[in-house]
Amino acid sequence: MLLATDLSAHGDRAGRRAVQLVRRREVELRVVHVIQADLEEDALRRLFGDSVAVETLQADLLQSTQETISERLAGELAGTSADYSVSCIMGRGHPEISAQAQEWGADLVVIGAHGHHGVRDFFLGTTAENLIHELKQPVLIVKSSSVGDYQRVVVPVDFSQRSLNALQFARVLAPQASIEVVHVFDTTPFERLYRSSTAGIQMRQVVELGKEESRQKLARWISDSGVIGQDIASQSLRCGYPPTEIVAAAEESNADLIVLGTRGLSHWRGAMAGSVARRVLQQAECDVALERCE
Repeated sequence: MLLATDLSAHGDRAGRRAVQLVRRREVELRVVHVIQADLEEDALRRLFGDSVAVETLQADLLQSTQETISERLAGELAGTSADYSVSCIMGRGHPEISAQAQEWGADLVVIGAHGHHGVRDFFLGTTAENLIHELKQPVLIVKSSSVGDYQRVVVPVDFSQRSLNALQFARVLAPQASIEVVHVFDTTPFERLYRSSTAGIQMRQVVELGKEESRQKLARWISDSGVIGQDIASQSLRCGYPPTEIVAAAEESNADLIVLGTRGLSHWRGAMAGSVARRVLQQAECDVALERCE
């Protein structure tokens, strides 16, 4: 598991969640912290001028930061046999973190979001957005300050393989949680026609038929899921705009995690630019995990 942190409050939340997952599964943890090289160099030159070599100051900063993170991890992982390492780098944010994840072969990348509604800024032109674009690994975006085991998980499904992958991933992240699968029948294409007196009645009939067909597909998909489907505690069919309905389902269930299956790397930028995944990330109050499917 790779934890990318900027040592801020939201980074600390992600850190606590990563430690909780490591304690449960005792997987290897690597913490990556990137110090923006250009910004730090400018700041150091303003503070110290040419009296001390900037390279020396940078090396000291890297060492002290690494020691601080290591000491904290040693305390938080006391009593476990989990292996961990810390990597502090002078560089450019997301390229360094992405490279670490690929070279190390991380199975999961954990990052933090900026608290209440702050993810709206977090995913607009930031290091984190660029990082998610580039990663091939599943990603857990930590938004909540809670560090207990996940108790209630919502998994939106569209009857595809990536939905099955998301369901499997949900069980890995939350082995004891109650899992609810949600399918949203998207009625937004019909909303404008609803207001037409001539087409309204016909459209309502189409929507009702679509709802019934979706209900049958959901039941059949769960039945065909085999052993994976046995982990499902409840199911629901909702109608409306998918991102809004997914977030509403999570809120109504008091879920502490949403797990979304997403397309692979070649589609990721387009998906994050305007898809269900991006809007759920913006709106959800709970943690969100993205499982990649090539």
